[in-house]
Amino acid sequence: MRQAKCPTCGNVAEVGDQDVVTVCPYCKTCHTVDGAIVKEHYLVSAYYQSNEAIESLVLWVKKQIGAEEDLPLHLEIVSVSLDYYPFWHAELKAETKFSGIGQDATYSGPAGGGAYRSISFTSKPDAGFIDRGLSLTYPASPTLPSALLDYQFPTRSRKYFSEAYAKEYGGKIHNGVLDQKTVERQAKEEAARILGEFIAREIYEVSSREDKIELLSIFYLHAPIWYIQYKYRNKSFEAYVDASTGRVITATYPVSIEYRTIHGALSAANALAGFGLSVVLGRFSVLAMVGTLIGFMTMSGVLAARALAFGKAREEAE
Repeated sequence: MRQAKCPTCGNVAEVGDQDVVTVCPYCKTCHTVDGAIVKEHYLVSAYYQSNEAIESLVLWVKKQIGAEEDLPLHLEIVSVSLDYYPFWHAELKAETKFSGIGQDATYSGPAGGGAYRSISFTSKPDAGFIDRGLSLTYPASPTLPSALLDYQFPTRSRKYFSEAYAKEYGGKIHNGVLDQKTVERQAKEEAARILGEFIAREIYEVSSREDKIELLSIFYLHAPIWYIQYKYRNKSFEAYVDASTGRVITATYPVSIEYRTIHGALSAANALAGFGLSVVLGRFSVLAMVGTLIGFMTMSGVLAARALAFGKAREEAE
């Protein structure tokens, strides 16, 4: 553990060896361990309490194909904890002027139904201008579970950080390991990369490119996540639930024996059918035999995987 001195009140507090950004436990100032104050520091409101997060989880599991229908009757909550994980959020305006070599397509031999018998491409000089607004988020804590790395937290409901509010439900505040300058550099580099991807859609060879990337705003944000550990018939499962929306970000859940049995039987049936049909077709065409066998075995493998799978899923974004 290290010590960091607050630039506002002068008190010293312990921080982790990797921590770069922390919150003073005395005056609540957000600052780096080097003493720079982070002026834009927010948190996302936790609108869902632990019991509501559990209810969201149960309702979500009931919607999953193959999940045990009697989960609510045999659900045993092992632990529930609320974590406030830190993120940097950057808003940028990215522009680029480019020129280079593009392609024109020529269609010939209409075949009906909007189809053509041949398509030929010719190179041509091309130029253009791209203007995009970008919102980029960077996880700042090494303790952030990998399942949450690509989750887009809502930021519209943010409010200025308050430790009292964060700990209202017993929430734990995690420190960050990224400073603002590092994030600003990464954001601009990523914006340039994204512009490059847009340019590649227009031309395949770039002869000139002029980027203008402006950082409009950047702020430090703590987002609340409920972590739920539970058991069903003595088997352990877990879930992460967004405390601001009630959304189940990712979870594991029990899969019914009936679901596994059905898919196991279908897998075996597909394997037998594929083998039998391929033997018949093999008398006429080796190619047809191989193609049929591969098709049926692939489907059999998919069904077998479903029969053996451990229930795990993410909620799709709306």
